[in-house]
Amino acid sequence: MSVSKNKGKGLSDEECWQRCCQGDEKAFFYIHERYRVQLFGIAYAMTKKEDVAQDILQEVFVKIHQKSKENYQVQSIKGLLIDMTKKLSLNAISKAKREQEVFAEYKQGQKNVAVNDGAYNIKKKEFFGRLKKVLSPTQLRILNQKQLGYSQKEMAEKNNSKVTTVKTHLRDAKKNIKDIKKEIF
Repeated sequence: MSVSKNKGKGLSDEECWQRCCQGDEKAFFYIHERYRVQLFGIAYAMTKKEDVAQDILQEVFVKIHQKSKENYQVQSIKGLLIDMTKKLSLNAISKAKREQEVFAEYKQGQKNVAVNDGAYNIKKKEFFGRLKKVLSPTQLRILNQKQLGYSQKEMAEKNNSKVTTVKTHLRDAKKNIKDIKKEIF
């Protein structure tokens, strides 16, 4: 029986985890193979996005691998994996919601920039003017694509770049938006 089909069936989760903590990469592989489908299912059910669920799954196993190097003691590796997946999924949902609100405000601001009655509209005009100066054309294009509902994978394809590049542009744009917002409002 091959290693991937076996999934360490002769070992309990506790034994696999102990071996992981001792540096046994096969034991880590066994844990990955046992739980990857279930954890992906949880992340996908919560986020409704395949690429986000894949990112969460990868982050969970990176964190677990780091914990094994620290000889982290757990009562249930399955419980820890599920908890981490749920927390990271909730974080991803919160982050997406915050980004959506920022992009919605950005989009709304573009429509209202011409209106110049009252101090708030003047500040909004200044905000969007500075935003256009600070953000690169690529960041503006990616923000627009995000507003239109494209996934990060789709944005990467449309911009001939990698998903990590799209994530970097989104992160940098969000930071710039936040900084400008603090200064003006």
